Amino acid sequence: MNGFLGDIKWHSSIYSEALENIENIYSQKKYETSRLIHYFNKMSIDLTSHIEGWDIIYIKDNYIPKYEIVSLKKAILNQYSSFAEDLNELNIQIRFSDYFYEEYTVCLDKKLFSLIMYNFFSNILKYSMPEETVRFNYSDELKSLDVSMYSTRIEKNEIPRIFNDGTRGVHANEASSSGNGTGLYVIKKSLDLMCMPNMYIDPQYTKIRDFGDIQYFENHFKFELSNKK
Repeated sequence: MNGFLGDIKWHSSIYSEALENIENIYSQKKYETSRLIHYFNKMSIDLTSHIEGWDIIYIKDNYIPKYEIVSLKKAILNQYSSFAEDLNELNIQIRFSDYFYEEYTVCLDKKLFSLIMYNFFSNILKYSMPEETVRFNYSDELKSLDVSMYSTRIEKNEIPRIFNDGTRGVHANEASSSGNGTGLYVIKKSLDLMCMPNMYIDPQYTKIRDFGDIQYFENHFKFELSNKK
């Protein structure tokens, strides 16, 4: 708010006067106001995700998933929207394959899948290569989602370990120091609660790109979205 308003005073002990002040500011700073509202919305989504995630993953030992039929593409985009601006600043594009239709549905718990995608996009923002494309490919027949991107190197012998709570990859700090090692743990726990296999990580060590002083490798993250309930 301070960055948006600067020295402009909008407070007033009279409610109608305060509203008039806000309206005057908006009329002069429409673009900035739109960005501010978007930012507040993102923070609200972030806070809700953190609270619900903490409650389900760390507190509720007896959480029972509520399965619904949802459009997989729409469910992914719902979480992407809160990261879109930050990804755009890094020129990271999201691309769905030509045959990834909105009509393709999966049976899952909305809250758990939101946790999965929220943490997945958070990792994209921290560890994927700027000015690159994250590709979403889906097989409706197999209920298999493959997400590929150039991101920090993942050693094969560390893959089982980085799904532990509080464990980061050995190369994670090359791209970002902001992670706390909980993202993959939340993804694994959420999939397990839905009786789905853990996300499979498939590094492609022969496909390398450089950006600045960092080497990025093509990594595939695969989800089998058919549950065993």
